[in-house]
Amino acid sequence: MARKKLNTKISLIVFGVLIALVIVGFIIKFLVEWVSANEKAAVVYFVVIGITGLGLFIWWYSGYRKRKGMLFWQLVDAIKKFRYYPMFGKEQPYHAMLYGYLVGLGFRNIKYELSTGWARPDISIKDVAIEVKGPVQANSLQTLADKAIRYSGHYNYWIVVLFEPQYGDVTLDRTINGLNKITGSLGLEWKHITKYSDSNPYR
Repeated sequence: MARKKLNTKISLIVFGVLIALVIVGFIIKFLVEWVSANEKAAVVYFVVIGITGLGLFIWWYSGYRKRKGMLFWQLVDAIKKFRYYPMFGKEQPYHAMLYGYLVGLGFRNIKYELSTGWARPDISIKDVAIEVKGPVQANSLQTLADKAIRYSGHYNYWIVVLFEPQYGDVTLDRTINGLNKITGSLGLEWKHITKYSDSNPYR
């Protein structure tokens, strides 16, 4: 019984494919005959169709890029609003604290220190990598260029969160300018966010 049903299904699929091929054949024959009889009109027709198709593709692709980057900007906004009180002397607690915050907001598919090839971001969500540093000294910023290169092969977006910075504005500006050049050449869109504890008197 099961084999009989399978054979019937295959027969229907084959019959449907044959009918589709016949219809496509008639359409192609009609187009060839019409183009032969109306060459000038055919050129105008296909030019209009081509321009319309290109316009629709550009419209779709711009919307696609906007939708694709929506998660990135949602994460940026969420991290900017993140507030915390304790100040830690090492980096790991900041990882866990931010991870728990994002999970609590309902972000799905969040990975913690997921290794993908040479890339191992502190937090990742789909095509967004999040690098957490804190407390951040000037020498800590020097490792970001290498991270950008590693992440670009696996992620389209990168967020760098700097907790309790201990460097000057000049150092940060130089780092940002350098990273802008690197990420631009790699096609990696990125954003840096500086965070201070509510208990930090210098924030």
